Amino acid sequence: MRKDLKAAFRLGFATYKGDLIAVSGLRKPRTPARARLFAMADTTADPKQYKVQLDWIYLHPDHRKKGVLTKLLKHLLAEVGSNPLFALARSDDELALEVLDQYKFEPARSNAEMAPDTSKPMKLFLRGGS
Repeated sequence: MRKDLKAAFRLGFATYKGDLIAVSGLRKPRTPARARLFAMADTTADPKQYKVQLDWIYLHPDHRKKGVLTKLLKHLLAEVGSNPLFALARSDDELALEVLDQYKFEPARSNAEMAPDTSKPMKLFLRGGS
């Protein structure tokens, strides 16, 4: 985790009555790390084009549908503007999948079949780029 946090260039937190209720961040993994992630996803996308990763999407369940995470992500994503982004999400992480859809991330296309692979537990999502 410490190594992951060192790769972050923006971290966002939201608290309520002193308790941490939401977290998200942007990080810039090095090119070899991105290349490995994209290779594991067997994607046609170029990892050199996607330098920033949206990561650590968390919201306490009691605070869903209150705009807390939306406000946090609005500030974080303003830092990268229209630059291409990528994210990883587990297939069963409903919150992350909902957020990625809301912010126009698309599942990465696979080299093998040119369609998103739904069988892998961790999925790669892309926003922007060509």
